[in-house]
Amino acid sequence: MVQCVNLFVAPHKNWVHRPITGNQDLPTQAQQQVVRTTIGMNEQFARQTQAFLTGAANIEVPAEVQAMAQDSVAKAREAFVTWSAAARSGTRAIDKVMLANRSGAKTIGDKVLSNAQAGAEAAFAAAQELARAKTLPEVAQLQAKFVQEQLAMVSQQGKALLELSAKIAQETTDTLTAIATKSAGDLQKAGE
Repeated sequence: MVQCVNLFVAPHKNWVHRPITGNQDLPTQAQQQVVRTTIGMNEQFARQTQAFLTGAANIEVPAEVQAMAQDSVAKAREAFVTWSAAARSGTRAIDKVMLANRSGAKTIGDKVLSNAQAGAEAAFAAAQELARAKTLPEVAQLQAKFVQEQLAMVSQQGKALLELSAKIAQETTDTLTAIATKSAGDLQKAGE
């Protein structure tokens, strides 16, 4: 059975005419006092804030403080513009390095593919010669010739690939050094 009981008239809207079911706890007088005190404090704070704002409406900010604030904002904006330009420059520099690395990797990849193709063509040519050989000593001689040619070709290709890799690494290092030097100079200018 549900009863509606008017517990008390309090400033809090949820505490008026609450249905009571079973052994539901009723607000104690201490809880009621806390609510009344809190509401009173909130109202007092609102009055004090309004009085402060009304009184502060006639107070002017000194010209020196305004000038200092405007100068600070201008310096902050200038520093931001400088740092932003340095960041954009750094991003472009990274793009350049990435393009150089991509180009270098493509060059090395093309060289490796070209070497593999030359090795395969030499192997097919040797296989064709071996297939035409009529005696076992001729097969052995052709095989020895093929191995010697392959060793010489692999040595030459390895040397060329090593030189190409060293050249690309040096170009990348030079690019990074130039970028780092420029970025350091830009950041130093921004800090001044």
